[in-house]
Amino acid sequence: MNALERLLGDRELKLPSLPVVGLNILKTFKDDDFSFNKLAATISTDPALAMRTLSVANSALYGLPNKVDDLERAVKILGGDALKNIALSFVIIEGLKKYETAEYKFEDFWKTALTSAVAAELLNGKLRKRSGAGFVNALLMDIGRVVIFTVRPDEYLHLLEESEITGKEIVLLERETFGFDHQQVGREILDLWGLPESITLPVAYHHDRENCPKIYTDSAEILNASSMVSSLYHGLNSAHKMSVFSSLMNTKFGFDDTAVFEFMDDAADKSLDILRTFRIDPGELKPYSAMLEDANKELSKLNTSYEQLVIELKQSKERAEGLADKLVGANKKLRGLAFNDSLTGLYNHRSFHEAMDNEINKVKKAGVGFSLILFDIDNFKAINDSFGHRQGDEVLKTTSRIITEATIGTNDTGMVAARFGGDEFALLMPGSDINEATIIAEKIRKDIEESNFQSAGHLISFTVSVGVGSCLPTDAILSKDMIFENVDKALYVSKKSGRNKVSIAKAET
Repeated sequence: MNALERLLGDRELKLPSLPVVGLNILKTFKDDDFSFNKLAATISTDPALAMRTLSVANSALYGLPNKVDDLERAVKILGGDALKNIALSFVIIEGLKKYETAEYKFEDFWKTALTSAVAAELLNGKLRKRSGAGFVNALLMDIGRVVIFTVRPDEYLHLLEESEITGKEIVLLERETFGFDHQQVGREILDLWGLPESITLPVAYHHDRENCPKIYTDSAEILNASSMVSSLYHGLNSAHKMSVFSSLMNTKFGFDDTAVFEFMDDAADKSLDILRTFRIDPGELKPYSAMLEDANKELSKLNTSYEQLVIELKQSKERAEGLADKLVGANKKLRGLAFNDSLTGLYNHRSFHEAMDNEINKVKKAGVGFSLILFDIDNFKAINDSFGHRQGDEVLKTTSRIITEATIGTNDTGMVAARFGGDEFALLMPGSDINEATIIAEKIRKDIEESNFQSAGHLISFTVSVGVGSCLPTDAILSKDMIFENVDKALYVSKKSGRNKVSIAKAET
């Protein structure tokens, strides 16, 4: 199952499709009789898109000697590939704007994305890469974050808070919580929209450069660096980030300190130009040299007398104590988020994986086996479509309640039940063999089959398909992924053979 499928589950929400003008741009470029005239005419069918495309062409980023006042000339100067990709990027990002909320402002996304795009294009120029590719890749590299937020807004806002408080990278928190990250989601949705590998693969690996296909490693490195520039200008802790960035630019691209500072100033100046062109508030963005100058002025004003330092220390201590109180409350909220699914109260994907890791270690070190059961609600999408998402949520809650009740009174109190994602559930049974697990699985299947509830005048009943497997000390030690794959195959057998069944995974040797 790919990242988009796992993200969506059986949710009714439709991800945005590529708008008509975007499809027409791709079609025009693939036509045998392609011409600059036709590409310009296609872009011109959307006046807002045409204006933005011309704005980029006329910005300080490209530094054209004379103003470009028509798209055909812009195509000839920038090149068909560059203009096509720039236009498509604006179409894609604008298509997501309807999902904006009070907590997730699209202008903030534009601000950081455009700054990254400018930095990437400048770095491309310094390294003599093809113009236009860096701008587009950087503009789209975090599109997966927007898509994840669109589908799971509450969970993702909590992850953003946790990242801000703890300093942990958002990509790591995404993997722990969902089992995938925004790179994967971004690549898959850009693949669906028909964008080429030269865009989708750098997007897929900009946080995972060591695994990037070699042909696109440089592009992924450029995206990583451009992301750091944007974070430095629009985030916190600039001094530390600048140190890390300078080191990266020196080791990866051979920039000395002077070249790094010149690059940072150039990125700020050209970002300001583009943001103003798009009428986006740049906030506190200013060249890094100006930031340093302001800091030096403030330092020169400090009264460094002993008394003044004591007063400032006392005030800092009071502020720190107040912040600590706030962090205690935030951490309580984060602990709940870190371990539990908000709808069902069961463990979430992230905590279940931690429990699995512990059990695999026990098999290796203490000779204690375990069993794994995977559940999938049959025809869950049809339930949502027929009765609505509120009733679909009730089905999920009912399933979690029955799974929990089935484990009460058993000999093993260490069972871990989780909502694994969408309409998928899992039950980890430490110290249990395949026979014990099959009995529990069949009981849960039967209890769910016999359950029903009234909702909005409808009697709703449903079933689950189940896969069961085990990992015992006598077995060949399997990886976690292999164990899941083995049990998932058994679940698939139950689905394919009529649903509402329990199937046992084949023993691996």
